[in-house]
Amino acid sequence: MKNPFYVNELPKQEMESLSLVDKTGNYILSPDDVEALLAGRRTNLMSLKNLDASGVHIEQLDAKLSLDRNPDGQVSFRLHPIYKQPIIPPLLDEDEAQALITGETLSIDKIIPGPGKKEVVFEYDPDTREFISFDPKLVIAPDKINGYKLKDWQKDDFQKGFNVRLPDGTELQHRATDPKGIRADRAALILSVLLDGGISYLLIRGLRHLLNSDKKEQADEQTPAFKKAYAEMEKHFAKKFKAADQQTEETRGYNKTRAR
Repeated sequence: MKNPFYVNELPKQEMESLSLVDKTGNYILSPDDVEALLAGRRTNLMSLKNLDASGVHIEQLDAKLSLDRNPDGQVSFRLHPIYKQPIIPPLLDEDEAQALITGETLSIDKIIPGPGKKEVVFEYDPDTREFISFDPKLVIAPDKINGYKLKDWQKDDFQKGFNVRLPDGTELQHRATDPKGIRADRAALILSVLLDGGISYLLIRGLRHLLNSDKKEQADEQTPAFKKAYAEMEKHFAKKFKAADQQTEETRGYNKTRAR
């Protein structure tokens, strides 16, 4: 699954100004936050210190970060601070907004008025007290989860942040506000997507609970379907690495032949 950003595109100068680089030049970011940034999502809430913005010194600011690509291709940070109170978007009415704020509803799908009938999905980030929106068509839905092939309507539900239930009872949702992009009632999932170059596997561990609750224990991810999908993933990578090693050996042999 291809990320929209590469690690070498992280804006180092901005990271230094945000005190996210130590004296040795290493990033002071967790692997989960780096993964979230490269995937085009928001980091966890972090405490940024000694900021200078438009000539104003800010000793400390709690905020989330995401990456943004400018029209000229340059990558820069976007800061998502904590708002004093949520600002309700025009497309949402009071009841819809409150349902998102309270967690009664986790996502709301709306149609933007005008030609084209463009869809937009709203979520609420309780950490920053901010409503966020995204185009569901830009969300890549997996072809399989834990080896179960998703139906077209399940892919559509996934893209819109609705609940997806697998045959073994596993439940999950795409979450644009979550650093990993998914929440589930199990701590790990195996996603697979069919790409031009074949199948691509992604094992995601450390998933947050679907119910926005860290107190309720998640179900065991080691279901028969998960174990089978894991075995298939290992077999796929073993075959891929073997083919790569064989190609390397053939290249070495070819080079030796040419050198004679």
